[in-house]
Amino acid sequence: TLKRLGFGSNYINWIKLLYLNATFKIKINNSITDPISFKSGIRQGCPLSGGLFVLCIEPLLHNIRRNVRIPGVLPPGSQFPSVVRSILNKENVNVNIKLSAYADDVCTIAFNVNDERETQAMFELYNNASGGKTNKDKAIIFWISDWLDPPNFKSKIEREYCNFLGVPIDTKGKMPSIELDKMILNVKQQMGMWSTIKLSLFERATVLKSFILSRLVYCFSLMPLPKKIIENLQKDINKFFWNNKHQSISFYTCVGKKGNGGFALLPLNSMIASYRIKCGLKIISTTPKIWKFYTYQHVGIQLRTYAPWIWTNLTPHFNDETKFFGDVACRTINWIKKGGKLTIDDSEPSVYWQLINRCVFRPPICSQRVPHLKNNSAFFEIIHKSKLPTTVTEFWILLANYGVNTRERLGKTMEEKQCLYCNLPETTTHLFVQCCFFQELFTMMLTYIQNASGIIIERKVDEIVYLKTILSTDSTVVQRKTAYIIGNYLHSIWLFRSITIHGGRRHNCNGCKRIFKTKMKYLPYDNG
Repeated sequence: TLKRLGFGSNYINWIKLLYLNATFKIKINNSITDPISFKSGIRQGCPLSGGLFVLCIEPLLHNIRRNVRIPGVLPPGSQFPSVVRSILNKENVNVNIKLSAYADDVCTIAFNVNDERETQAMFELYNNASGGKTNKDKAIIFWISDWLDPPNFKSKIEREYCNFLGVPIDTKGKMPSIELDKMILNVKQQMGMWSTIKLSLFERATVLKSFILSRLVYCFSLMPLPKKIIENLQKDINKFFWNNKHQSISFYTCVGKKGNGGFALLPLNSMIASYRIKCGLKIISTTPKIWKFYTYQHVGIQLRTYAPWIWTNLTPHFNDETKFFGDVACRTINWIKKGGKLTIDDSEPSVYWQLINRCVFRPPICSQRVPHLKNNSAFFEIIHKSKLPTTVTEFWILLANYGVNTRERLGKTMEEKQCLYCNLPETTTHLFVQCCFFQELFTMMLTYIQNASGIIIERKVDEIVYLKTILSTDSTVVQRKTAYIIGNYLHSIWLFRSITIHGGRRHNCNGCKRIFKTKMKYLPYDNG
């Protein structure tokens, strides 16, 4: 197959070198078996597996495409040579669509029993030649006619909806309501399960993106959905992220990158919009693709200024934002009008992050209120790269953005606002910087900093919480060492305060010093 596809002898020999006489071992109950030779297939998880499979299945797809007894369909507008030329840059080309394939998921077109029989014959021929096997139990015919009954196909027939590449789709190209409800219910159940585990805000954002919302976003990116559903889901996402507590940092800040002071929280609408925009940019690119025949009638009115070739007077054009490609056109034109580029540049941030930074993200409140933090994102980058525990990093960012509830903030009377360790009001600045009760702890922290980096900092909120002096140093190692020490200092005070509230002793600072010493037992970067 590789030779017929035009691969050179060197490449083919490399593949042979990797797989000829190859062996593998199996680990069973911590015991390793003797080497086992390959009889068929490849190693599990081999990086070459996907590419090799695509190459191996190409003979099957090629036979289906050239089989004259399998009719296929002509895309809209392909009967006009000028339309074909504008989309594919040439006229004499076969635009008949007979299949759609991704890895081992193959979708073909059948109008009658003869088409089904001929398609199955192609699969049988391929199986006999390659040793492959077709799972006939999963073979389904999705009959999309609303007024003609299907013939007596051998395969199972579905008339309401089917799943292709994991996406449920009905005869109108939309997600069936029953499947949508199942998907949303599954997301809520997963959020309920993960809510029982103690996670930081950063961990919750990662869980949402990696485990809970990945399939949901994938499906939502391929078809239009009511805005109300997305809004309600976003509310549930925000509740999970904040663990049903009052949010102390703006949603528009949380969606930003960690290095900019955000948590990389996923905004559903922006994620879906980025997929739509990427689709729109591919449509107006000059790269010839047959699937573009299905788009130009829906995007021509809005995008013809930037891609004149997608307009033709030979076919009708529609401007309906409730349709998928109508929504693609609408979001793409808004992207362009707001300064977005007409091409996708892999050397730049993704469309998603460009969209977030341009239209959604708002800098943290501390970047607006603290003079030396304006237009300076190094503060958050240092915190994240200092190797602090996630809980300490999260606490520090909340503290920097006025997201920590002190007694002065929550108390109603002067007594309720009073510091636990002195007679002054417990403000954030007082507790972490000015309170004389923690003077010995501050001195201990200074000793650690001087021994680690030789820097002396003053007992001021800009120096301790916002790292004013540290930001002016050139050494990244010094910055991270010092940030590690200061972060543990701040968190030690907060932990000691929590212990005090729950009945712990507050006669002296020894308990807080012990907490700090425990945190500083292993200081990173000792080797420089």
